[in-house]
Order: sequence, then C-alpha cells, then structure tokens
Amino acid sequence: MGCRGLPLLLCSKLVSGSAKQVTPFMQGSRVLDPVGTIRAWQTRNGNGMIERIDTGARMSKIVKHNGVAYLCGQVGDGATVAEQTADCLSRVEALLEKAGSSKECILQAIIWLADMSDFAEMNSVWDAWVPEGHAPARACCEAKLARSDLKVEVIVTAAY
Repeated sequence: MGCRGLPLLLCSKLVSGSAKQVTPFMQGSRVLDPVGTIRAWQTRNGNGMIERIDTGARMSKIVKHNGVAYLCGQVGDGATVAEQTADCLSRVEALLEKAGSSKECILQAIIWLADMSDFAEMNSVWDAWVPEGHAPARACCEAKLARSDLKVEVIVTAAY
C-alpha cells in the first residue's frame, strides 16, 4: 500500500500525473491546459482530498492535503544573494496565494544556501519579508544547488 491506503500501483499513477479513474472510490478530476499539462488534480485517499496544482511530469508546484499546502522549492533571479532571495520569496508568495494561503500561514521553511557565508545577507531579506509575529519553524543549511549561478533555494509548507 502507498499514499495512505491507496494501492501502490494507483499511487504511482497519481504521482506521475497520468492517473485515470481506475477504481469506483476514486472521485478524481483534472484540469488540462491547451497543451495537455495537468494543472490541477484531486483524488480521495481515505484521509481527505489531495489536490495537485501546476503538475508536470516530474513534480507539482503545489500539493494540498488536509489543510496543508506543500510548495516545491523556489529559486530566484539576480546577481546577489539578496536579489535572488527577494525574487525567490516573491515566487513563494505567489504560490501561497494560488494555494489559498499567505505568509502569515507558513508553518515551516527550509532554506538552502550555496555558501553559508551568505547567511546574513539572506537573513536581511528574509527578516524584512516575514510578517512580525508569524515567523515559521525554519532550517537553513549549505548545499550544492541545481545550477552554479543559484545562491539560494527555499521550500515552504503552509496552512491554508
């Protein structure tokens, strides 16, 4: 069994974005854009609905389940850590809005820096962005990011 009670085969089809209604209990729906990319997918998993938004072959930008929105990792454009952090956080904010959430509802943030010596510069942007009294649980670590020009990546989990 996978995905909290769904048969593993069915679960893998859901995750890949190629799911079809294969069992009577699966009351799912999907919305396609003009080129056939799944934009939203809902299915019942026995513990509530799972909604996937902006779903491609590899990942969804947002997954919503039981009042929690899970955002994919976000990176930003810019030459400096401050510029990339600001752009990254604006992308996070846009996804939160799309998920029906906001900065005030962030539960957890995980931040990866290409170089921990950029910690203070990233924090100066982060601290100005997070609403007072709504700081989430947070971790920050150094990691080799997907491209050499990337300096920061943020992943957020929020209530909606």
